[in-house]
Amino acid sequence: MSAARELFLEVPPLRVAAGDDAYDKLSRAADLWRKSGQHFSAGVAMLDAFDAAWGKPDRMLEAFRLGLADFERVISEQVS
Repeated sequence: MSAARELFLEVPPLRVAAGDDAYDKLSRAADLWRKSGQHFSAGVAMLDAFDAAWGKPDRMLEAFRLGLADFERVISEQVS
């Protein structure tokens, strides 16, 4: 199992344990996936990080923008 997947799975579904720790784990997982070229997985992790950051608009916006950029990269690579 990859380190990114392990980090992602440490955060429970439905973000019951949302907060800084969940946000940090999901962001690290996304960064690892991004570095290995797995931008779809990175985007999914960042959308979950968006949920984990609920109530902190700056972090929410950062997570949303990064996730969107990951998904845009997936699309652009499929079109090229």
